[in-house]
Amino acid sequence: MNLILTASCNNADDFKKSGYDAVKNEFSDWCDSSKCIFAKIDEKNVV
Repeated sequence: MNLILTASCNNADDFKKSGYDAVKNEFSDWCDSSKCIFAKIDEKNVV
């Protein structure tokens, strides 16, 4: 199963550092982190 999430935030770079990177390892029991990606759409939206 593939899952795609989009998010709106105040600052995409801060979200990656403080959100995505900080909790990515917590999902390793149900998610293959080698296949996870983070993409910045613009300064306030990410995939």
